[in-house]
Amino acid sequence: MKCSPRAVVVACVLPLVVSGCSSPAVVPPPIIEPARSPGALRPPSTPPDAGPRPTLSVPEAAVVRMVHHRFMVDVYATDGRLAGSHGRIERAEQIVIDPQLQRLRDLADGYAETGRYAVSPGYASNVVHVWIDGEVARVVDCSRDRGELFEPDGAVVLRADDFFKLRETELVRIDGRWMVREFFTGGDLRCDPTDYR
Repeated sequence: MKCSPRAVVVACVLPLVVSGCSSPAVVPPPIIEPARSPGALRPPSTPPDAGPRPTLSVPEAAVVRMVHHRFMVDVYATDGRLAGSHGRIERAEQIVIDPQLQRLRDLADGYAETGRYAVSPGYASNVVHVWIDGEVARVVDCSRDRGELFEPDGAVVLRADDFFKLRETELVRIDGRWMVREFFTGGDLRCDPTDYR
């Protein structure tokens, strides 16, 4: 069975599990560097082990995708006018660990100090790749940051993106639960979300 790179998770995972097909066409996603703030995107590169990737079980990949979605949409959906600068932290603590959790806390502290506030429906996220290697999972998506940042008087400081770009979320399994550990947001690797639907 031949599997296309973009259909790895959707079309090829189940045949891999059920029929044992091997897919030399599977291309791992780019590896993205962590950043000090919510981050710079490192350029695509080949992972150190370019050999065969472990087979994804459909349920495990689905759980990783669900946690990624909760992070990108639920954690980042906020209205700082109503929830205050720390409104998203309680939601984040359910599925995010350090160092990313600390980045979110630092950002919230900065908003509290300046009086700035964010309003966002969350990211528009389209998953490009999901892969799991033992206790670590990575999700690369083509997403758009729909959040906007405001001064206390309502003046816009930062507008929502009008473009999509590649971002990466790194998750780790702790006591059987997938938790977001890293989120790499920076860089300018633009993408077209229609390529990944």
